[in-house]
Amino acid sequence: MPAQNLRLSDRQLKGVKPASKDYVLTDGDGLQLRVRSNGSLLWNFNYREPVTKKRINIGFGT
Repeated sequence: MPAQNLRLSDRQLKGVKPASKDYVLTDGDGLQLRVRSNGSLLWNFNYREPVTKKRINIGFGT
């Protein structure tokens, strides 16, 4: 049985606080919210290219 992805809710996103180290919240299927220690929030999409199998990180911004 495959693991079920837990999606980020609006309440979770509004309650994000910076920590002493950077951390990542995952929304599933490669979408990630990176929380920086200075308080900035950055959206990334982690993608694996099917032919070359290289991992590509696409930044969407804040």
